[in-house]
Amino acid sequence: MASVSDEVDLTSAELWTTQEPCSMCRAAIEFTGVGGVHYLATDPSDEEVDVGFVSSGDSDEIWIVVANGLFLHNIAWVRGADNPMLDRNQRREPQIVGLARDLVAERTLITPAEAGLSLERALSQAWDQISDAFAARR
Repeated sequence: MASVSDEVDLTSAELWTTQEPCSMCRAAIEFTGVGGVHYLATDPSDEEVDVGFVSSGDSDEIWIVVANGLFLHNIAWVRGADNPMLDRNQRREPQIVGLARDLVAERTLITPAEAGLSLERALSQAWDQISDAFAARR
């Protein structure tokens, strides 16, 4: 959205994203006047969710685990597995936080990324762990 000219009317535009926009992104969406927002996974760290966006996912979908797992994985990788964001998410999404921490500790997604492999290939290598987290979450 940062690269869109302020002369463009975004009221008929729709934003599709894997995860519910955070408060800063919600403010930017409202400021720019984007007509609609669709997301797959709710933000696991935001307990006060009711901003009128449309969830395109179902809380039992495995893609919720993938989307939030990748989000939390990146926090654990960049900021450390003891980052307060992971602790805040622990109460709402313990299986996904555990998955993220395990994936970082085992470098399951990091090593393939460093080798230049696609995200699809890296996820295929982690699919058993993702499936286990999904099953535990259900």
